[in-house]
Formats: sequence, C-alpha cells, structure tokens
Amino acid sequence: MLHKLELEKDYTDFLEGNEFVGVYYSSHKCGVCNTMKPQVSEVFVSNNVKLAEIVVNEHRELAAQQLIMTSPTVVFYENGKELFRESGFVDLQKINRNLGMIMS
Repeated sequence: MLHKLELEKDYTDFLEGNEFVGVYYSSHKCGVCNTMKPQVSEVFVSNNVKLAEIVVNEHRELAAQQLIMTSPTVVFYENGKELFRESGFVDLQKINRNLGMIMS
C-alpha cells in the first residue's frame, strides 16, 4: 500500500516510526511517475517494506532538502538514513535486488 504524505511532520514520523521504508517522489504531470508508481509499489510490498509518496509539486521545500532533482525518484531508508536511491526511469530489478539483500 502506498501512503501519501501530506505534511512534513508526516514525512518525519514515517521515517522515524519504521525501520525500513521507501519514499516515492513524483510530480503531477509526470507520465513516467504515474506509470511507474504501481510497479514500484508492488516491489516494495513484495519485500514487506512500507512505501510512501511525496508529490514534489506540493512539497518543493521538502524535495529540495532531500536533494530530489528529478521525478520519479525512489529513496530507501533504514532507521531514517538513506541507503540507496534511483531516479528517472527507475530500474525495478535493481531495487528488488537491493531490497532482497537488505531484507534477508
């Protein structure tokens, strides 16, 4: 299930409240973002990792703080610390391999 984060506090609580999480940064009119979202969500769900979405058009300052320069961007965190990120055309196999190694 993809959680949509609306407030910066939601983002902070999500990162601090879960050991392993992913955040999917997207934008409203991004065709790749909309196409990749269900596929990225499925990869995270199949690895039992919670995934949240930040719409960068609505949260420009938060996206800038996280150095999000393009959409879509997927970032994986362990205990609030970034472990890896994928941007642009997201390589689902690479994400699945990384999650598989970390989660096993």
